[in-house]
Amino acid sequence: MFTFKKIISLILMPLPFGLLTGFAGLFLLCFTQKQKTGKLLISFCLIFIAIISYKPFANLLLSPLEKTYTKYEPAQSKISYVAVLGGGHTTDFTLPLSSQIESASLTRLVEGIIIYRENPGSRLIVSGWQGRYDPVPNSAVMASLANAIGVPLDDIIIEPRPKDTKDEARLIKDIVKKDLFVLVTSASHMKRSAALFNHYNLNFIPAPTYFQAKKIKTLFCMPGSKGLKYSEMALHEYLGLIWSKLRGQI
Repeated sequence: MFTFKKIISLILMPLPFGLLTGFAGLFLLCFTQKQKTGKLLISFCLIFIAIISYKPFANLLLSPLEKTYTKYEPAQSKISYVAVLGGGHTTDFTLPLSSQIESASLTRLVEGIIIYRENPGSRLIVSGWQGRYDPVPNSAVMASLANAIGVPLDDIIIEPRPKDTKDEARLIKDIVKKDLFVLVTSASHMKRSAALFNHYNLNFIPAPTYFQAKKIKTLFCMPGSKGLKYSEMALHEYLGLIWSKLRGQI
C-alpha cells in the first residue's frame, strides 16, 4: 500500500501529469486518426504547465495550507520534547552534512534546535527512515548535524523507522506518552501532520516553518520553476489529506 501510494502521488504531480497528457496527445497526433483529440491534449498540457508554474497561482494553492497554523510562540507550560519530522536527504560523504539535507528538512531542524534551546530540559526528537535507495536514515543525518551544531547526543532521540507522517505520529507517541511537546514541520505539511497527531490524541504545540507562500508585489511574472515547486508542494499535501481521510487516518 505504501508503494502504491507513492506511485500514484508521483503520477499526479503537476509536471509528470502534464507531460503524460502531452505525450498522449503527441502519440494520437502522430500515430492515429484522432487528430482533434491529440491537439486538445497537447494544448491542455501547455496551458496546464503554464498555469501551474505561475507563482501567483501556486501561492493561491499553497497559502491556505500555510495559514492553518501561525508561527510558534514560546510556551508557558513545560515542554518535554521537540519533535522534528523528517524531510529528506541524499547521503554523499563528499559533501558537508548541511548540503546533504534537503532545504525543507534543514529548515525544520534549525527551527527545532531554536525551540529546544528556548526550553531547557527538553529533548530533541528527529524522525525519518532512509528511503529505498539510501543507506542512512534521514533521522540519523539530522541527529549528526544537530550534534555538530551543539546539541548534546544525550538530548537527541533518533526514530529511524517512520516511512510517512502516519508512522511518525504512531511511533512518536511511544516516546512522548502524554507529555507536552512541540511539533516542527513545514508550514504546508502542518495541517496534515496536526490532523494525524490529533488522531493519536497527542499533546502538542504546532511549530510550522519553511513558509513559502509569501506576498507577491506584482502579478506580472513569467511561469517558472519556483511556481512549479510550490504547486507541487501544495498538491502533494492536498492528495495526502484526501488519502488520509479515505484511509480513516484523520
